[in-house]
Amino acid sequence: MKKNLNHDDQTEICLKNILDKFHNKSWKSPIINDSVYKVKTGTIFPSQDARIFINLNKTIDDGYSVGIEFKPSTETKRGMLTGLGQAIAYSQSEHASILISPKYLINSSNFMIGDYLKKLILDTLGDKPIGLVTYNPKNFDDIDFELDPFIHYESKRTSVLNKNIKTINLQAPIELSNSEAQYWSWWRDWGPHALVEYLIKIKKYSSFSGSQRTILAWEDYYKNKLTTPSMRNSLELVPSPIKNLGGENYKGLFGIKTNIKKALRGEKVSSKYKQIKTEQDGINFLKKQTSKGKDNNYADLKKNHDNTLNQLELWDEFKNVSIFGDKLIETFLKYGPGIELEEEFTKQMLIKGRWRNLVLDIEEFQKENLPNNNYASNIELREHLQEYFKSRGYVKTNINRSVTQKRKWLQAELQLLNKLGLRKLDEEKSKKVGFVFDFNKINKFSEAYYKEYKDDER
Repeated sequence: MKKNLNHDDQTEICLKNILDKFHNKSWKSPIINDSVYKVKTGTIFPSQDARIFINLNKTIDDGYSVGIEFKPSTETKRGMLTGLGQAIAYSQSEHASILISPKYLINSSNFMIGDYLKKLILDTLGDKPIGLVTYNPKNFDDIDFELDPFIHYESKRTSVLNKNIKTINLQAPIELSNSEAQYWSWWRDWGPHALVEYLIKIKKYSSFSGSQRTILAWEDYYKNKLTTPSMRNSLELVPSPIKNLGGENYKGLFGIKTNIKKALRGEKVSSKYKQIKTEQDGINFLKKQTSKGKDNNYADLKKNHDNTLNQLELWDEFKNVSIFGDKLIETFLKYGPGIELEEEFTKQMLIKGRWRNLVLDIEEFQKENLPNNNYASNIELREHLQEYFKSRGYVKTNINRSVTQKRKWLQAELQLLNKLGLRKLDEEKSKKVGFVFDFNKINKFSEAYYKEYKDDER
């Protein structure tokens, strides 16, 4: 086992071992099956170290969520009890929770904390949806499923399954949104400049309640930053003052205006553009798209911005700007929308957004499969990569059925990694097949994140 692994890395190793145990069916449970996969952790208090989801079966999306709390072997006895308290809290916001504990504490005379916690949970929490997994601090592959969170235990009962097993009374199954159902943060197109300008508006209206604050902030941001009067009142292709990653101005409304012009020329367009016959029709259509309403550009972009702020925890559950959002604002006010802001965004995406985990999972597949397979292209490689992710519990098994994919799987992610300078495209071209990541940069940004946000190393 590698030395000096941080909390997040240790959590990930244990999580993968847990997923493997259920996927290869060496661990049995009345509820957790081989469809279990890791998903995005919660973005409101209390936030888990990891989270898994169990589909009722492989053809439907409904299922049960489990929050996971991990504790390292260097933890104190008091810290372990705090961990149990966190697991109890997760069991209230999720269907169940699991505490991952070392078998013993290396800084407490090798105290057998795993045995202690097992007895404590059996004696006091046996009817609660709280499970226990223990691992050997010297070998994370030596891991045991001590208590199943879905089994109703009587005092001092063992976790051996039998035909008379009694399960916990569960809340109704839930269905995760597509952005929740992947473990890394959702991203579509927006660079940090757009997000930080929106966050500044959020702070401007901080005296208002959360929902009212976002309505006012979005109206101000959309009308005065993301778009301008000349963009909204003309069919000319006027770019936005907002900068994309790389420094180019966001080409806001270009797609809508292009389709309007096609309609005016009598070219083939989607049904919603067919009523446009004159330039004034086009202007009126554009105004509807950029005004308060539903199913238009104004509403769609608000949803996209809000999703990113939620997933990166740039604001909290009450829509107050978080320490992570404040850091982006601080960097922007000091340096502007340049490389410094992009680097801060990269740090947060890699760790808070778990994109570092995504890169490592892709690299894991490539090391196991590239040497022994002759993939014709990266398209074929990506198809096999997706199946690998499904088989390991890194994504849900029915991903293609439930998601209408306008983009190919991982297309947006690979584009962003390239824009952030974390892929080596020259080496990829020479290899022809395979993705090459700049781990020197990834490690540099990851270390900078943990140095900046020490308290966030869970």
